[in-house]
Amino acid sequence: MSKDLITGAEALMRSLEHQGVNTIFGYPGGSIMPVFDALYDHRNNLNHILVRHEQGAAHAAQGYARVSGKVGVCLVTSGPGATNTITGIADAMIDSTPIVVIAGQVGTGFLGTDAFQEVDLVGITQPISKWSYQIRRAEDVAWAVARAFYIARSGRPGPVVLDFAKNAQVEKTKYEPTKVDFIRSYVPVPDTDEDSVKAAAELINNAERPLVLVGQGVELGNAQSELREFIEKADMPAGCTLLGLSALPTEHPLNKGMLGMHGNLGPNINTNKCDVLIAVGMRFDDRVTGNLATYAKQAKVIHFDIDPAEVNKNVKVDIAVLGDCKETLKAVTRLLKKNEHAEWVGSFTEYEKVEEEKVIRPELYPATDSLSMGEVVRAVSDATHHEAVLVTDVGQNQMISARYFKEISYLLWKYSVYHIHFFLKFNGRIRENLVKLRYFLKNLTCFLYSFFWDTYFIQDTCISDCCHRAVNLTLTCLCLHLSHLLLPKTGHKCSALCHPRSSLRKRSQVLRSGTEALSLSVHARYAHFLLHSQ
Repeated sequence: MSKDLITGAEALMRSLEHQGVNTIFGYPGGSIMPVFDALYDHRNNLNHILVRHEQGAAHAAQGYARVSGKVGVCLVTSGPGATNTITGIADAMIDSTPIVVIAGQVGTGFLGTDAFQEVDLVGITQPISKWSYQIRRAEDVAWAVARAFYIARSGRPGPVVLDFAKNAQVEKTKYEPTKVDFIRSYVPVPDTDEDSVKAAAELINNAERPLVLVGQGVELGNAQSELREFIEKADMPAGCTLLGLSALPTEHPLNKGMLGMHGNLGPNINTNKCDVLIAVGMRFDDRVTGNLATYAKQAKVIHFDIDPAEVNKNVKVDIAVLGDCKETLKAVTRLLKKNEHAEWVGSFTEYEKVEEEKVIRPELYPATDSLSMGEVVRAVSDATHHEAVLVTDVGQNQMISARYFKEISYLLWKYSVYHIHFFLKFNGRIRENLVKLRYFLKNLTCFLYSFFWDTYFIQDTCISDCCHRAVNLTLTCLCLHLSHLLLPKTGHKCSALCHPRSSLRKRSQVLRSGTEALSLSVHARYAHFLLHSQ
């Protein structure tokens, strides 16, 4: 290990490598330029992806973190560069996404003088981050980075902000790799109270109409199998939040759909009929609860969570089981009696029939020749055998996708976005074509990612919104055309695609006009190239 003097910027690069970072999203500027100079010498180990706007860097780091399971990193300059990341930081805090934002800052001698592009980033981000710290000395770099990554990824994940003063970037220091796995004032995983575990098990064992609310905490804690064992042993129906949808396969008999204002009828109505409400890794968001004055007042409430701040924040609970849900679910399950609630589980059927007749069927099989959003989303889901990674924007497309895009198997998150593996359940020629499909989706995601940030954030041009809509549109169109190319070869057909009015070539014509047609043409050529390049 070298003890030679190096700059703070070089120390940052080595510290990032020590943390296992291999991808950085960023945009350069004056106050962070020494770091970009140092980054050049590490280009073989640290892949920097240049975005077109700092907000894009923060959101890209979020997406990378979600897909890879690693901490996302973004690198920006001071002032407006730093403040442009605020939306991404706040979003990462709300959605519990581990990212580290490294922003340049004026030299310490200029702090507080309203110097060029100086802004109090620490003060701005403290309420919306797990930890915000200003690095003023080069010798603090290794410690600060190690602490930042530990805080970002441990406990309930979230964003960390490092405000890197320019003098600390160019000053010299001795570097030694630093590891942080304990902070005296920070408790990432609270101790689980055994009495709470016993009380929760007893309440569930005596329940006649238990209902489980599944949140993203199950996903973050990798507790999918523990959740299934938990609900199956006690025969408890479950509803999922938007971010918790992947925790249970769509076709699981105890999965009763999505909660909340855009969710399914059964779990929403039966929330106010259950006698025990069990929340696992969710925060009782207003989009789930609606009016708190009338929310589940008849039920005893059990709350599994890793974050004590969420307990009793919105809904008063009777029993709080704190800790990592992977462990707390196992602890409670061991004490549960094998049970059956056939009548209670069956009560969801009537609501499912009503919703199927009045909402789902008209959406999936519309009576007109026009495409419906649900029809397109389900067709894409069927074409990928319900095993694809789904990426949406915010708005109606997100809600429709959440309702009609199906998930039947867990995904293996491995190494990075370029190593997403699907569970392929077929052999021979079918498997070969699905491997092509996986390769296509992988590259299409990267291509659209780059395309989106290169166009949507072009300022002062009217074409940006058109491009944005075209990206969303062509993603669905391409997947439809892709399924048309793949499925005839495999001999397998999808129910939605085989519907008499679902001719791909005919129905996709409805979508082709103006910039959409041009964008579709370009993207289709790219898709065709990818399909035949392997």
